[in-house]
Amino acid sequence: MKFKIFLLFLTLPLLMNSCKSDDDNPEENRDNILVNTTWEGDTEEDGIYTFTSNTEYTFKDPGEPFFDGTYTFDGRNGILNEIVSNSSFPFEIVGDTMIITYPSGNSRTYYKK
Repeated sequence: MKFKIFLLFLTLPLLMNSCKSDDDNPEENRDNILVNTTWEGDTEEDGIYTFTSNTEYTFKDPGEPFFDGTYTFDGRNGILNEIVSNSSFPFEIVGDTMIITYPSGNSRTYYKK
């Protein structure tokens, strides 16, 4: 009987720790505020960016299929790497606003949804 009580006290803390809420989010995504966010442009023609992981995103341009890309992000500034066109674009996050600057010098503003 004492052995069963001992096992109960030994396994109870293990069971409680195995169900922590932070287990749902991989460690790699904890510090990246972009993961699982969607950003829409000023107009529908600007398209929609969705950051799907710590290093990947998808872009949907109206009337076009989705395409995937990769990105790096330091907490404020980053680089979008567009796989389809083999292009890179710097971007900046300020609050709920993302500003992407294109090689032409033009920029577009996107808002977190």
